[in-house]
Amino acid sequence: MDDFDHRDLRGLRVTKELERMDDLDKPGNTFLTADGWHETSVRIPVPKEGVQYASEADAPTYEVNEVFIRKLTEVIRCAAQATDAFRNNWLSFRFYWRRSKRVDSCSWSPSSDSDDSHSDSVTACPDKLHEYENIRLFSDIPNTDAMIEEDARIRALPRNPQDDPSVEYAVAPLMFWSDSTHLANFGGAHLWPIYLYFGWLSKYTRAIPSAFAAHHLAYIPSHGMSATADVLRFCGKEIMHAIWLLLLDDDFMKAYHEGMLVQCGDGILRRIFPRLFTYSADYPERVLLACLRFLGRCPCPRCYITKNDIFGMGSTADNQLRQNIRVDGQRLHSIIARIRSWVFKKGYNLASKLISRLLDPISILPRRSAFSTRFADTGFNFYSMFVPDVLHEFELGVWKAIFIHLLRILYAEGKDRIQIMNQRFRMVPTFGRNTIRRFSRNVSGLKQMAGRDFEDILQCAIPVFEGLLSEPYNEPLAKLLFVLAFWHGLAKLRLHTEETVAIFHAVTRTLGKTTRYFVRTVSSGKPTTTKGSARKAHTTGPKRKVLNLRTSKWHSLGDYPYTIPWFGTHDNTNTQQVRIGEMEHRCVKRFYARTNKNKAARQIARRQRREHLFRKMLERDAQEHAQLAQVQSNSSGDQLSAAPQLNLTHPQNGTLPQTADPGFHSDPLPFHTSPKDRYHMSDSERHYENIYGWLNAPPNRHDPALKDFIPHLKDHLLSRLTGREYDGDEDSFGPDEHKNSINPRTQADVMLVAPYEDDGDPNANSHPYWYARVIGIFHINIKHRGLLSKFKHVQRMDVLWIRWFGRDLTEPGGFETYRLHRVGFVDSDKPNAFGFLDPAQVLRASHLIPGFTHGKTTEYLPHSIARRPEEKDEDYVYYYVGMFVDRDMLMRYLGGAVGHKGLPSNRITTKYLLDKVKQFIGLFKVTQSTRYPKDAVNNALLDELWSGAEAGETANPHTNEYQAEGEMGSDSEPEMGEAASDEEDFGYNWEYESDKQSENGSGESGESSDVNADGEGVEDVAGSGSDEDANGEDSDNEDEEDYAPL
Repeated sequence: MDDFDHRDLRGLRVTKELERMDDLDKPGNTFLTADGWHETSVRIPVPKEGVQYASEADAPTYEVNEVFIRKLTEVIRCAAQATDAFRNNWLSFRFYWRRSKRVDSCSWSPSSDSDDSHSDSVTACPDKLHEYENIRLFSDIPNTDAMIEEDARIRALPRNPQDDPSVEYAVAPLMFWSDSTHLANFGGAHLWPIYLYFGWLSKYTRAIPSAFAAHHLAYIPSHGMSATADVLRFCGKEIMHAIWLLLLDDDFMKAYHEGMLVQCGDGILRRIFPRLFTYSADYPERVLLACLRFLGRCPCPRCYITKNDIFGMGSTADNQLRQNIRVDGQRLHSIIARIRSWVFKKGYNLASKLISRLLDPISILPRRSAFSTRFADTGFNFYSMFVPDVLHEFELGVWKAIFIHLLRILYAEGKDRIQIMNQRFRMVPTFGRNTIRRFSRNVSGLKQMAGRDFEDILQCAIPVFEGLLSEPYNEPLAKLLFVLAFWHGLAKLRLHTEETVAIFHAVTRTLGKTTRYFVRTVSSGKPTTTKGSARKAHTTGPKRKVLNLRTSKWHSLGDYPYTIPWFGTHDNTNTQQVRIGEMEHRCVKRFYARTNKNKAARQIARRQRREHLFRKMLERDAQEHAQLAQVQSNSSGDQLSAAPQLNLTHPQNGTLPQTADPGFHSDPLPFHTSPKDRYHMSDSERHYENIYGWLNAPPNRHDPALKDFIPHLKDHLLSRLTGREYDGDEDSFGPDEHKNSINPRTQADVMLVAPYEDDGDPNANSHPYWYARVIGIFHINIKHRGLLSKFKHVQRMDVLWIRWFGRDLTEPGGFETYRLHRVGFVDSDKPNAFGFLDPAQVLRASHLIPGFTHGKTTEYLPHSIARRPEEKDEDYVYYYVGMFVDRDMLMRYLGGAVGHKGLPSNRITTKYLLDKVKQFIGLFKVTQSTRYPKDAVNNALLDELWSGAEAGETANPHTNEYQAEGEMGSDSEPEMGEAASDEEDFGYNWEYESDKQSENGSGESGESSDVNADGEGVEDVAGSGSDEDANGEDSDNEDEEDYAPL
């Protein structure tokens, strides 16, 4: 800074200044900051077996010290008063895409290569009327049904008589996140923080660490007491909810009911009503907050489904069972109060059969949640806060369990199948900067793998596992991997439409059917075993393992499509979510490294507070400097207006732009280019070649890749100069020559939009893209002479030298066939196996994965410089197109993407997928709220919000054929007289190791305790809680196949 003077630092004592900063939060300080940290303690009652007390209040208590919390109302006030408050979305709204019904260009089928899809998928290009349809979009919290509902509820309240008419009423959407984390690589040091995010801030801002969108709310301590396992579990839950009762104090509840007046950072006075929206946590912590039994009979925190019914996830019966949601009601409160009186007044054992007989049928615990205590009288159903989590439930849950089970199958198959799989993963090419990374040498070892590693494995698994299993097992496995990747891609989308949500419902249904079919045909047919150390010492043979589909994580997959309209896309609540949640742990770990490791929580809280105050001071200084600069600018405005202005847009006096000057910078970085530029290429001419001399060099004279190089290059350049269609590709890539797609950027394999051809051939437009491999990237200085010349001077033209791929029509791919599209290099004997491309034609990079099982060949091309050196003059026979490599790529093939205007992926054109959209689109047209299921006021609001929607607000008002007749939020509850559950209650380990324990003894590994050592009982598992019989037929009879299409 200009005003910095090092002499100002003379006599500065940093330690003293930091102590002064720490004293700001101490009581009695004149400059007390109300949103700072407070150290407090909580007292919890401790039961003792066989000891009776007059009441629970008379029982001995245990005091837990060093509880660090921040006052929730002050944190909300501080966030609303922030200088960037003008960026907040204070109001709710519905988000619509006004899409033209007229086909913008021409439509291709984005989903299938099958011959019979042409008549339904390809539309001609006649001019049509400019008609529009409104497609609702779901993205962030402000445009979700939950926000619209809460906003309508506060506006239905009578205004505070003391408020001026100009006072705005707004909702503060609170999004909580908590998880225990290890602070060091060695040792047991850990911290259990609670973070708070505000839904009024854009999710893209929340995802940036430098935005400091995460507010540290509390650090939960360890109790360190010694007692029986049952008492420790009881006390652990008591501590968690006692801390939440401190956070949800009287001031917060007053603000909840009456609102809090805040002069916001954008200068507007608002009455803010805080509302609880989501709570993101893994399963052990979720059941802890919901006061449910860990791995109990009803393991879901959102509904009352039992373990025996979880197997049928995605079926019609499963959808009906999900509508029996958990509701916080008076009957539940009375049961908990009665049991607690038995524990403290009569000295009952917490694990007694009498208590289990009452609690086990619905898997509750003898503890009332802090959320229930505070919000029971408001009608808010706190169970609705616990949203799905892609990281823990799918990537580290269901998919990890399936992948481990596939490793067991390959291990049992023998013949070095595990080593072959590892070798194939090592040969998978990388993609993007961090999208697909280089796999480790031993993928099957699962060493030091995070969620992103399992995500990469899934996206590349289809070509890797192809052919590793013999038929008939290879077919079900290929379909399962395809549906898993498709489901995962939809779950990770950051912008959903009504159409994609409907497809998500259909894919979820298909995922359930496909996985159950895999369990019956493959998992039960192959003698899967455990490896050495996992095998019991007393067994005489290998222990059979069957994939377990009775886990809470498997059940949770069915809730994903339903939660999108309520809480937005899953990147809002995912605990991994690029830089949210898990990434915020890096902050506390960084603070821990600067402590002396003694009472680290106190020092972490102190350092977090210092960082917050430093940031506020920097913001204040920046504001003051901006104001000062504005004043100086206004005062000297007349002088500046008289000064000569320089034209910085166009160079004058014949000078070149700096980026074109070799002495300045020969190769500017790509991210320095304008986002409006279609591509970036270096301006440097330091490395040049004389084309004729290069072609006549002895090593290149007989290279087939350079055959007719000059004629093809001139043909390409001339077509661009004259504005004509390039006829080189047209001759060589007719329908009988396997048309291909292309894409640019820095990847070697690219894809581009295939031109539409109305020549009557049914295969001409069945695939929307061409593919090619970039051999060389260069620019050419040319001068066009002749009558048709438009420019008399030398021009620079950027060119890509490419090798074309051809699409394999013998193996159709797409969503109908459950197969990836397959391509291969065009034979070099063809006239235009090689060609040239304008970089602006490239759509994007394409991830082409080798078809390992089909091997390599030298027939396509002799020795040539067109190959990479590591390929050793061989080409893979086939390559598979990675349709699921990222979100944008998925939408390129699925269709219906908002940002793909004018492209075939702008809309879903396949009749097959459109039928599924019509079939499932009604599933998210909710008629009753899960957040306020028993609220008559809310039901009246819902009639106005959803039932009375204006004409044209929804694109497809189709009915829901699969919605159960019963209403959600029914008052009926399971009878309490059922037998106690036989499963062991693993409880909640205070050191937070319970998430490592597996459900039924194997949850993460996917093992099943429902199958004996001989592998019997598979059909019983398949038939329990499912609408399928032992033959795999669905009672819906939707299709005659074993697989329900999408």
